[in-house]
Amino acid sequence: MGTQLIRRNDELALLYEKIKILQTTLAKGELQYQERLEDIKLLKFCIGDLKCELRIVKAQAAQIGDLRKECLGLQSQLMTEKL
Repeated sequence: MGTQLIRRNDELALLYEKIKILQTTLAKGELQYQERLEDIKLLKFCIGDLKCELRIVKAQAAQIGDLRKECLGLQSQLMTEKL
């Protein structure tokens, strides 16, 4: 009975060691999970900025045709004035 008690005590010590290792692993995993959540928040913020910048650039690109026509008109006027 004494040897069985020693064996059970050893098993219990091993189980406690496994629990400790698993708790450490879980804590590290939770920390990395929180870091990934922060990364996601930052990336969402960057996406919002880029979408805003894209809208601005699209608006500017839509004006290129009008500006090109205006530029050609001004060049035409300049040539007329030079002559």
